[in-house]
Amino acid sequence: MTAASVPFAAKHFADLPNDAYVDVKVLMVLYGRCRASVWNDSALGRIPKPRKFSPGCTRWNVGEIRKSLAGDVTQ
Repeated sequence: MTAASVPFAAKHFADLPNDAYVDVKVLMVLYGRCRASVWNDSALGRIPKPRKFSPGCTRWNVGEIRKSLAGDVTQ
């Protein structure tokens, strides 16, 4: 992923409220993983589970991601 293609939400993650939701592209940047690895890690419980809002619209909660990145295992 080039610097020009980094999602806006990833660039400004610190400014997002905890109740916001982001897509898989943001998690790819934050965790430094490819798309398939993000999905695999989520399925294995290594990162928070996403929420499906509608077909084609699956998102992760920012507050849960912050806890995960901080190493909080009591999610």
